[in-house]
Amino acid sequence: MKQNLNCSGSTRVDGGEYGEVRVSASLRVDGDLRCDTLQCSGSAKIEGGMQLGKARFSGSCAAEGDIHAEELEIAGSLRAPAVEAERFHASGVFRIDGLLNAGEIILSRGGLYQAGDIGCTTLRVVQDAHVISLGRRKRALEAQSIEGDTLELLDTQAAVVRGRFVCVGAGCVIDRVEYSEDLTVEDGGIVKEPVRC
Repeated sequence: MKQNLNCSGSTRVDGGEYGEVRVSASLRVDGDLRCDTLQCSGSAKIEGGMQLGKARFSGSCAAEGDIHAEELEIAGSLRAPAVEAERFHASGVFRIDGLLNAGEIILSRGGLYQAGDIGCTTLRVVQDAHVISLGRRKRALEAQSIEGDTLELLDTQAAVVRGRFVCVGAGCVIDRVEYSEDLTVEDGGIVKEPVRC
């Protein structure tokens, strides 16, 4: 039977495996963290990597190692070297220095996201009805490369985008798009070099 970890004060642990982890204050893990469910509304500092089932960050989390999860939701902030998940949804802020790899990625246009490279089956940057962008200084999503089957982009800057079905919407600046089936460029979207493969 896995034990649970509830952090309502400042907590420091060596790492390990848990059933459920809840963080409402601050947590420091000196090693790897593995758990079935994670709810973080405070701050978490992970010195190693993370192996997660379902996880939601409405606070802040910084991991020194890679993150592997079934479902990952970012409503706060996350920083990690690389992330792999089956489903990845974000409306907050993340910085992933290397690869973000997920089956389904849904990003709210109101957030700020940076990744080295993105690999996925589907990626959608969606307009959040509750978020009004007033003179934002940065684009919602910045990545060196984005690759997937179906890509629906808004407010995105990337050097290379590769996909079967690609829609480049308002606020996008893409240097090169390589597509195999269909490319749509909407008003306010820029593709410098479209290439059908």
